[in-house]
Amino acid sequence: MIGIGLSAGFTFSSVPSYSVVVDTATAATSPTSTTYYLSSSSDYGVGGFIMAYGSSWGAAAPTSGGIDYNLAVTNLQSPNHSSSSTWNVWVAADSPGLDCIYSKSYSGNIIIKEEALNTPKCYSDSDTIMGASADSVNLSMNFEFTTKIKVPKGGFLKFALENSWSWPSSGYSSSSIPASYSVSGSTLTASLYADLQIGTYTIVVNGVQPPPNSWSSTIEKDCFYSLSTQTSQGDKIEFWYSSGASQTRITSSASVKPGNSYVTINSYPNCRNVIVDILLTFYFDKNVPDGSYLEISTPIDMPWSYPAWSATIKDYCWANVIYSSCTVTDSSTIIMYLAEPILLGTTINIYLDSAIKFSSLNEEGDFLISAYWGPNSIQIIDGSSGIGKNSVKFLGYNTDTIYISGQNDIKTAGELSTYTFELILMELNRINFGDYLYIQFPRDFDPYIGDSEQSYRDYPNSWFIECSSRALGQSLNCTVDHWFVIVQSTKNDELRYLDLSVRGVRNPGPFNMGYFKAWHYSATGNLKGLSSSTDLKIIPTMPVNNMNLKPISISNSSLAASSDYNFDFYLTQNSASSFSSANTFNITFPQQFNSISYTICKLMVFDETSATVMTEANWTTNCTCKVVRNMVSLTPLGVTPLVNTTDRIRILLTNVTNPSSSLTRNTGWDITGSSFGPSYMYWSNRFDIIAVDWTNYVLTGRTYGNLNSGYLGYSKYNHTTPSNPTDPTNPTDPTDPTDPTNPTDPTHPFPSVVDIGGTENNQIIKLIPGTESDDISIKLTSGSSNIGLRSQKLTLTPKVNCLDQTIANGIKLTSPYNNWIAFQLDEVIYFRVSVATGTPAGTCSIGWTSIENLQDGVSNSIYNPSQVVTVRVSAVEKIAIIVDTIPTLYAGYTSIPIGVILAYAPASDLSVTPSFGTTASGIFINPVTLTFTSNTQTLYFELKINASYDFTQKPKLDFYLTGTDANSFIAPTSQSLFVTSYSSSSPADLFLFSSIITGTEIKITAYSKNAVIYFGIACQGAPILNFADLQAQTQSLVSPSSSLLSLSEQLAADYQATETHIDHTKDTDTRSFFRRIHRNHCLNLWTEAVVSKAANGIFVIILDWLMDGTSYQVYAYADDKISTPAFASCEFTTSVTQPAYSTSVTFPGSISGSMSDSIRRSLAKNMGVNPDWLIYAGITNPSSPSGSWRLLESSETTIYTRFSYWIIYDRSKPKYSPQFILSNLDKNGATSDLTALFGVAPAAFGVPVSLSSGTVPTWVAAPAYSTVNDSGATFAATSSQVGLVCVSCSNNYSNKITYAWQVVDGLDHDSEAAHGTCVNVTSAISTPIAVSGLAPATKYYCFFTACNTNPINPSCIDAEQGKGLVSIIITTTSNIDDRAVLIDLLTAIFLIYS
Repeated sequence: MIGIGLSAGFTFSSVPSYSVVVDTATAATSPTSTTYYLSSSSDYGVGGFIMAYGSSWGAAAPTSGGIDYNLAVTNLQSPNHSSSSTWNVWVAADSPGLDCIYSKSYSGNIIIKEEALNTPKCYSDSDTIMGASADSVNLSMNFEFTTKIKVPKGGFLKFALENSWSWPSSGYSSSSIPASYSVSGSTLTASLYADLQIGTYTIVVNGVQPPPNSWSSTIEKDCFYSLSTQTSQGDKIEFWYSSGASQTRITSSASVKPGNSYVTINSYPNCRNVIVDILLTFYFDKNVPDGSYLEISTPIDMPWSYPAWSATIKDYCWANVIYSSCTVTDSSTIIMYLAEPILLGTTINIYLDSAIKFSSLNEEGDFLISAYWGPNSIQIIDGSSGIGKNSVKFLGYNTDTIYISGQNDIKTAGELSTYTFELILMELNRINFGDYLYIQFPRDFDPYIGDSEQSYRDYPNSWFIECSSRALGQSLNCTVDHWFVIVQSTKNDELRYLDLSVRGVRNPGPFNMGYFKAWHYSATGNLKGLSSSTDLKIIPTMPVNNMNLKPISISNSSLAASSDYNFDFYLTQNSASSFSSANTFNITFPQQFNSISYTICKLMVFDETSATVMTEANWTTNCTCKVVRNMVSLTPLGVTPLVNTTDRIRILLTNVTNPSSSLTRNTGWDITGSSFGPSYMYWSNRFDIIAVDWTNYVLTGRTYGNLNSGYLGYSKYNHTTPSNPTDPTNPTDPTDPTDPTNPTDPTHPFPSVVDIGGTENNQIIKLIPGTESDDISIKLTSGSSNIGLRSQKLTLTPKVNCLDQTIANGIKLTSPYNNWIAFQLDEVIYFRVSVATGTPAGTCSIGWTSIENLQDGVSNSIYNPSQVVTVRVSAVEKIAIIVDTIPTLYAGYTSIPIGVILAYAPASDLSVTPSFGTTASGIFINPVTLTFTSNTQTLYFELKINASYDFTQKPKLDFYLTGTDANSFIAPTSQSLFVTSYSSSSPADLFLFSSIITGTEIKITAYSKNAVIYFGIACQGAPILNFADLQAQTQSLVSPSSSLLSLSEQLAADYQATETHIDHTKDTDTRSFFRRIHRNHCLNLWTEAVVSKAANGIFVIILDWLMDGTSYQVYAYADDKISTPAFASCEFTTSVTQPAYSTSVTFPGSISGSMSDSIRRSLAKNMGVNPDWLIYAGITNPSSPSGSWRLLESSETTIYTRFSYWIIYDRSKPKYSPQFILSNLDKNGATSDLTALFGVAPAAFGVPVSLSSGTVPTWVAAPAYSTVNDSGATFAATSSQVGLVCVSCSNNYSNKITYAWQVVDGLDHDSEAAHGTCVNVTSAISTPIAVSGLAPATKYYCFFTACNTNPINPSCIDAEQGKGLVSIIITTTSNIDDRAVLIDLLTAIFLIYS
């Protein structure tokens, strides 16, 4: 037998033939030749290997002398790419199993050169380009080439430009090249994801940077340097090299000279020997494009040693133009990259803090500003042109030393505080009338210190903060600018001392911040003195604990009336434990109170340790109160009271005068809480309660605005509110049962407030009658790690509460996606609120009741939906309707769908009718009316133009509104139509590629201008539908069908069919349950149609419902309604979140393994997951507990029992990996449960251990047929590992690859349902496998795989791993005569796909 290993790429044009010529020449005889012709088996050419069996041609050789064997092979086809071939020849006896008689490799004997590529072309939209310059920074170029040989999938196109040209980083498009693009230096690489057939192709590139040219001449420039097509291994198929071909030349006109900069520079202070700020004010006489960078420099030709820019400038660049970075490249240059263009004549300000230090006196220094663009730094603006030069002269000063000291009254981080400074001039200078004092705050503060306001009309660019000075004898408004607080002396006296109190300064975080500094300037701006750099540092303390404020009650809510105020609140555990005799409380009133007065100030406590006992007592008789600005401050208590978290503290203020004006209902305000009084027209800002330790000047507790309802409503009439606000639907109810602070409430509220996206202050739903809100989310996450729903299922029922039943009748709540249901680990429920037309204005609240399906082992409800949100009905606005810009229309064709878009859906129905205001013949509208209902915000129509259309018409499209909710909307504006003849021959184009957002969240980017894009999304292997079939299965944009669903409706249906627990009628165990869930997922084809209407043709779709560790394919057709739809596709595989994790719990002593299930349920309960997610992995008896959290270790205990479990997870919720679930184990709760179960506490919880993906099994005994009947078959196989053996049988034959995951999921090669099963393998013995449900007298193709023990993403024998999938073909018997068994059996034959 002879075997030949072909060099890569060689094939046969037809059946090969072989001959061997044996030369029997010796030294003593003349040569003679004998030719033996060989027969060939039918499997020639498999895997690049041919073999043939000969007769006894070798036996005739003489026993002495040399023997030459010459092997001839015909019908050999050389590869389509360059190659330096290596061949291998083997000779062996005909009997199998013997060693080779002869073998040899032949290298380099046959050299194949690449084919010459036709000369490519490059051209622009115009015949002449301009050389790279200020007016020519990038071009749109077309690069055309023709291939004579197909380039296979995975191959490359390599384009190299001549010197001085530059490729852009993006902007590549082609209607027919299936490639992604990347740039390295002067070479552009197009990586093919599909075969490139023979033909002519054009790549359009936007953003090519042309070569520079002189300022006065026109020349021709070569653009291409080389072009090649290559295989995936980099072997050239075709190649072209520049030789000055005219097709690659383009005419370049003279470049335009750069523009000029006009600069004004100011320095603060304008002095030498100090670090100064620099303000650059400038404009350019040319446009500077987006992506350019500014170069700001001091010139190197200064007569004195030029200064160095401060390295900190990169952190303190300020500009009125958007920029992406500001860096110091060397001691004299700053580079600022722009993120937006600068139009000529636009004034730009750049402020550089602590920028530079000049050491010389009375010297001038020029500052230059230039602009450049692109990788070759085309100069747009020349700052050294002479016009743009500017200089600044620095002055000297007599420096006195200033001593600065100071403190803040509240030292807690993040709180408002008053900072008081004392400045003493140590030497000769004095503070004179008109002098300026600057207090420089550390960079840890906001650059505009405190609650500064732009408050004076005459000073539009200045910001002020309230301050005062005893030395100056008055309150002042200090200026705030770039970490400086600035005050001007108003005293005629010469002062050596000055005090300054600055109010409303927000403390920074509790870290070691920098120093405060002081500067003294004369009225003319000369520096007269400065402080030492290390005189004063103030470090805030840690933030404080929360205090829970109940709704504030007042006795009279009328504006300007006298009222009693009750402030009820609770201390948290940390606040209570830190309360001492030096502590007291402050009540901060909102700014609506111009002055505060009261008759009685009283502090008391309610002991609420028992639900039935509430005792009121004065807390202390030593407490007095005083008013300090906008606060009522209680003096320190003087005693240390016993404070519990269940003690309700009350501060009573009597005869407080209500504000005379407040916020009205058409402005924003904030409400938090679960019950509301009457619908007030006027509201205050927030009240705050603060607990203060005046010994250490720190806060020990406070109320926080986002957690407490410290707001009050007022009215103009005399309306009295009860002391305890109640549910407005039950005015006689003396308590608030839904208040989460109510200690009688036995359950827990939702862990998070309702998140109302896009609503006023994120708290109130503002609605116009006749409209419906967008989706509103109820968050279900809790704990530090934000874990989702811990129960199996939660079902909500909404309830609307209104004082006016007419309003309640008009409000409707829906949950289109969730249907008011959340499943295990879900994080949100979405709902919508609508208000019917005719509903009067007013305010209502929404609450919920719930039904909770608990996890096994959990006996008490976890969730109590106590949060209530407010619906505010207001009829003062109408909603605008937007219509897409109507594109150019072509006679004889139909337009792409034109969208009509509502910001909010109607509550009931709204009809929009497009109509021609003037007579227009030959144009038809479909549909004639678009009817919106609730939950519908976009509908489409199309325009059909007759081929005989009269072009002299000038039609205009108007829009008319009818329907129940028409009065709530504004009709769209009219649009003129432009109709012309279609003359272009360009086909529709489409590009498609994927990118990963997270492991299972994928962004699909499509490019196609003015087309409808039909998407098909499926698991790998599913058949790709043709355009007509995909269109038929996709919901139409223009004529929706009741039998089809949009993508959002498909996902909602998938969600509402969610399964969270094992169905024992379908699943044998947890792993089979998750396999079934994954199988059902992969049986889906998700479809969607969209209109690509963006100016750049880009459309993005986010796939966020995928499963991890799964391969998907996305394909699409772009239909421009004129040409043949374009096709594109892409594939991707989502990442594996986590294979599995194991954990354990260890007990002292010996415990029976029969208790494993009880332990499993206890662990699951305290992890907040379904017990099915824990798989018992075994029991051991270690000699020590050795765990991550050791509870007990006694020297008397010598035997321990350890129960181990695998944690698995739902692949549709990859966030909740086993590691994440384990991190949420409540060990204290588990300890309590297990101690109650066994009477002994666990000794340790084990360290989590990751289960690796493991090794791939092999077949010890390949699958083989056992029996077959009219409805099933049995097989037997032996795997090398414990785990799974799976089979999938289908009567759908194809030569497509069948993957292991498809067999495991019971699918065929098209990812369609097959007859399959998986059997657990517990030992390396023959495993029987039974398949049932087959049809009689039918041929089936059965594929097999074996997997290891990984319970989530096991490693399996796969076709792609070179091991192949065993395939057995069976034919079931007839159900009439089962004695005729027809079976085609191919055993132990591996079908290898590459």
